[in-house]
Amino acid sequence: MRVLELGCGTGLFTRMAAESGAEIVAIDISPVLLEEARGKTQSLNVTYQEADAHALEFPSEYFDVVFGSSILHHLIVRECLREVHRVLVSGGRAVFAEPNMMNPQIWMERNISWVRRVSGTSPDETAFVRFNLARQLWAQGFVDVIVLPHEFLHPWTPEALIPAVERLSRALERTPLIREIGGSLLIKGTKK
Repeated sequence: MRVLELGCGTGLFTRMAAESGAEIVAIDISPVLLEEARGKTQSLNVTYQEADAHALEFPSEYFDVVFGSSILHHLIVRECLREVHRVLVSGGRAVFAEPNMMNPQIWMERNISWVRRVSGTSPDETAFVRFNLARQLWAQGFVDVIVLPHEFLHPWTPEALIPAVERLSRALERTPLIREIGGSLLIKGTKK
């Protein structure tokens, strides 16, 4: 399989994906982060490249999977999804995890200026409402679109409490209405 990771940063998810044995191309716009990622990666099946997700320099129908974690909310989504759709083979999958605008903390970080400053949220960052994001995927030609809220584990959770909070999180993810305020959206779409 050929896999493209958008916004690989320091390569955390790249290294996990490399364990699959797939050929991984990981891109980011930051040469500093790419250099750090290269220094942390020993896998021969990974290539790092400086690239813009709005104008991918790969042939059409080249990748089986395109994925990213917390990258779309920094981009012009329509342009990026158009490029993702273009580089995927027929039947190829796009998979992303992004912040959920319905989460109260994320809503405040994106909409209240002093909270944005205190939280360190950059001016370009947004978040998504799942139904709007699903419409954007469909508009770019994706099928079998799924956008699900998940994750109630806050980054500041003390390590000793993580197992209990993860159990609670799984229960909340199955609870109608409450699940809508999960911290993240899991996004999947297939190129027809």
